[in-house]
Amino acid sequence: MQFNTHSSLPVNLVHRLWDRRNIPFYSNSVFLISHSGATAGIAFLFWVVATRSFSPEEVGISSALISAAALLSFFARFGMGDGIVRYLGSRKDDPSRLINSVFLATGAAAILV
Repeated sequence: MQFNTHSSLPVNLVHRLWDRRNIPFYSNSVFLISHSGATAGIAFLFWVVATRSFSPEEVGISSALISAAALLSFFARFGMGDGIVRYLGSRKDDPSRLINSVFLATGAAAILV
């Protein structure tokens, strides 16, 4: 029995992903992951600039206010963004109705929160 000491796993993985680039599921997944990574990177840069530009007290108050606003936004959304990602592809007849319903429900929840 021989063992392959030179693993080609990364090369095979890259080839498999490249072959699937035209499949919407994979390309959309890569887009969503890239978007999340870019958002996190921009937020990190924002806080680096903020900590160098303002006093610790101002940064602390600002971060607390931003965290409170994000928490309220999280409660108001009720996971509707994930619902759109999940159900929009299966809605062949009228996807705009689903989107409008999500906007209406999220807007009403935001007013209540």
